[in-house]
This record gives sequence, C-alpha cells and structure tokens, in this order.
Amino acid sequence: MRKGLFIFMIVLLLATMTFATFNWRKFAGQTITVLFVKHPFTEAILPYISEFTQKTGISVSFLVLPETEYWDKLNIDLSSGQGSYDVFMTGPSIEWQHAYAGWIEPLDSYVKSSELTSPDYDFEDFYPAFTAANRWNKKIGGGLGEGHLWAIPVMVETSILAYRKDIFDKYGVKVPETYEEWRKVAAELAEKAKSENIYPVIQRGARDITSIQAGYYTAFSTYGAKDFDENMNCTINSPQGVKITEIWVDTIKKYGPPDWTNVTWFDLMERFASGRYGMVVDCDFFAGTYENPKKSKVAGKVAYALPPKGPDGAIRSNIWTWALSMNARSKHKEAAWYFIQWVTSKEMLLRSALYGNLDPVRKSVWENPKVVEMTEKWGGGTWRKVVTQMLEKYAAWRPTPQTELIAMWTRWIEALHEIYEGKATAKEALDKAAKDIDKIMERAGLK
Repeated sequence: MRKGLFIFMIVLLLATMTFATFNWRKFAGQTITVLFVKHPFTEAILPYISEFTQKTGISVSFLVLPETEYWDKLNIDLSSGQGSYDVFMTGPSIEWQHAYAGWIEPLDSYVKSSELTSPDYDFEDFYPAFTAANRWNKKIGGGLGEGHLWAIPVMVETSILAYRKDIFDKYGVKVPETYEEWRKVAAELAEKAKSENIYPVIQRGARDITSIQAGYYTAFSTYGAKDFDENMNCTINSPQGVKITEIWVDTIKKYGPPDWTNVTWFDLMERFASGRYGMVVDCDFFAGTYENPKKSKVAGKVAYALPPKGPDGAIRSNIWTWALSMNARSKHKEAAWYFIQWVTSKEMLLRSALYGNLDPVRKSVWENPKVVEMTEKWGGGTWRKVVTQMLEKYAAWRPTPQTELIAMWTRWIEALHEIYEGKATAKEALDKAAKDIDKIMERAGLK
C-alpha cells in the first residue's frame, strides 16, 4: 500500500515539474501580427490579448476586418508571399487553396513538440470531427480528414431553424418540416402576422462566399444536390439543384427584406435579433446573440428546430468551423504557435464560449457546467437539444475538396443574384454558372 502511494506521489511530482518547467517566455521580445474576422470569437478574445503578452512577453499587433474584405486582403498577402500576418482566421474550404499552394504551415510538429506545446494543452480534448475537418492530403476531390493539420478550430457551426415562437403561437403557425412548408409558412406569416411589422424570412445574400456556405448549402445538400460529380464536372444545375434554388430565391424575394443582396451573416444575426423577422435557417451559434437581452429584442421569444427536410426525408446540414492557421512565410513561427496554442487552450475557448462563441470545439468546454447552465434554457431547452442532434446525426462537410472554391462560390452567388433580380430563371442562371465553373476548373488544371 505504501509502495503504491509512493509511486503515485512520484508520478504526481514529475507531472507537476513538467507543467512547471514549460517555458512560456521562451520567445519574449518578439512581435506577431494577427488578422481577425469581425466575429463573436474575435470579440471574445481581443480583451485578453494583453494577458497573452504578460504571460509570454510576445507583443501582438492585430487587424479586424469584415468578412467581405477579409478574404481579399488575406489572399493578396498570402499569394504575394509578403508574410504580413503571422496568424489568421480561416476554415477548411479556404484552407484547401492555401495548403495546396504551400502558403500555410502544417501544425502537426508544433502540436507534438514537448518544447513548444504545454502539457496541459490536451489536444485529445478537441472533438475529432472538427480537427479532422482541418486536415487534408491535398487530393483534389477527396482526402478530407487525411494528411497534415492545417489549422486549429476555435468554433463550429451547423445550420438550424430559428423562429419567433411567440408569433408562431399567436397566429397558430406550424413550424415547417420541409422546404415546401418553409415557403408556405413564409406566405402564411405574411398574411396572418401583418400587424407584427415583420419580414417572414431573412437569409444571407451579400456577394461573398458565405452566402453560399450556410443556410443555402444546407438546403442545397438536403435536397440531394451536389457541387461536382466524380470527374469534377460542376453539377449545381442538376434537377435537384434547380428546384431547391427556385424555392430558396422565390421565398426570399417574396417574403424577405428588399436588400437581400446586401445581407451578410453579421447583418443577418443582428437583424433577426432586432425583432423584425419571423424565421431563419442559419448558424446555430447566433443563439448566443438572440438569447442575450443586452443585444437582442427577441431574447426569450425564439425557439429552435432542425432545418427542413429534403424530398427523401433526409437532413444534410453543411458545417463550418472557424480555425487559426499560421503563415508559411512567418518570421516568428514559434511565437505564432504560442499564440495559436494560447487562444485554443481550454481556458480561452471556455471564455470564448461563455461570451457567446458557440459551438465549442473542445469536449471539456461543451460539457462545462457554466456552458450547460448558460445554454440549457435557450429556446425553452430546444437549442441545446437541436444542436446536439445536428452534431451527432446530420452535420458534415458537404463541399468537394478543391482549390478554386472562392472563385466557384463567387460565381455561384452571382447566379443567385441573377435569379433574384429577374434576369434569368433558376435553370438558366445555374446552367450558365456551371459552364463558367467548369472553365474555372479547367484553367486551374483540376479537370
């Protein structure tokens, strides 16, 4: 018994010594530059950057940009090789182009290094699906979850239905379970709830790639449509793709705000929180704003449901995970890794989650009593239940891995605008866009 206790004490002492000897100030005096997207994650982290500098002696310069400007600035910097930003926010689909071109640093060796990574970092605490989403072997058309780790996730999001339960209940409106019902419910709200002075729906529509990524891509996938076939021929104009696009754009045009083509994800979140809209199929983490009485006029009035089903009864939500990558041209890679490591630690991601940056990518954060307490009552208990179902059953990466996603999605949103503006039918616009996307793939040597 005494021998066992002695061994336990020795192991505990060694562990304590290991934690105590990790040198957080090994790169003190260096300065790194970080590029952030305007996002709840960024809002949550910025107030604590001074703590990082106090802990490490590493100074941090940063720039925060709206997403519509962010990707252009980042792409120019990476493609030019300037290396202006040591660390930046990214996501799997964007990483494909950057990794393929050799612009970002593989992070595997940093994670595994006992000299560069604190023993309490606990990489195994991350949900495997989210770190896998940031791995790719650079094989066009496949290989996601394989090869190098290109970024560390900081949040994940699925697309769910948020709706004004108070208004739905008041007028006896049924929560839509299919996209056909979604369109009919929008019409019903427009008729029955005129006195509420609301738009029945709101969705993203700005001329940037995120307008494809969330609600629309979830609807597109759920309807059985795909972006490419096995030979990398664009198939957004399949019968399924045309049909769901007709439903999507027609509903938004008739029952959404007249400036849909200007609505970014951030606008959508703040507008729904303003109380002027009936329902939205978009990011689950927006609930952090919707349920905050200081930021929202609909706190306590919203409920959450699974996104509408497709013709076959299936739900195929697309998923997005914001993550942090390191510039391959960084002159301060170790200091940059220290920052990434610190930001994605248990402590910082818990702070971020409690601020409202959900869903957590670490198990310990999702199960933390404070996070559970904060979220378990959202939507009368519907939010946490729905999100758990999404993560366990329905949410996955749907886009085909390839390097021209930005160009492709930019052309795709142009087609949606053409339909919305009455310049073409859904079939005409998607047929033309598919041909243009095939040319993009050919010029890039991908087919």
